[in-house]
Amino acid sequence: MTTPAITPGKGVTLAVTNGTATVTIGQIASLTAPGVTQQVIDTTDLDQTWDTGVGSILRSSEMSGVLNWDASHTSHDDVWTVAQSPAVHAYLVTFANSGNSTLGFDGIMTKFEPTEATPEGLVKVNFSVKPSGTITLTV
Repeated sequence: MTTPAITPGKGVTLAVTNGTATVTIGQIASLTAPGVTQQVIDTTDLDQTWDTGVGSILRSSEMSGVLNWDASHTSHDDVWTVAQSPAVHAYLVTFANSGNSTLGFDGIMTKFEPTEATPEGLVKVNFSVKPSGTITLTV
């Protein structure tokens, strides 16, 4: 029996291009990469026993994540700069599998939200990015 290949979460990275510089964002605690759903147009008519449809526009879901915030970390400066910009930036998620698969897309950062600071906890930042256009998976 062959052991299936897995893609571990540990080692996944996220990079953003801010202007001409591409920066790998450090201290990511969790990351949910964007997904794709297919819009379906219903084509069912009254003579059919089963519903029918045709594929239409692809819709992307937001990427979301949590940073362990470190104000002295230079990549966190870049995240803050991108968060304040209405511009589209290039993002690249690199998976930690043997082939370093990637998910690349352009997107707009829609959320930069520090969490509650507590004496026994870390300051974290929740962030979200809405893709704009094509999402490319390279395996």
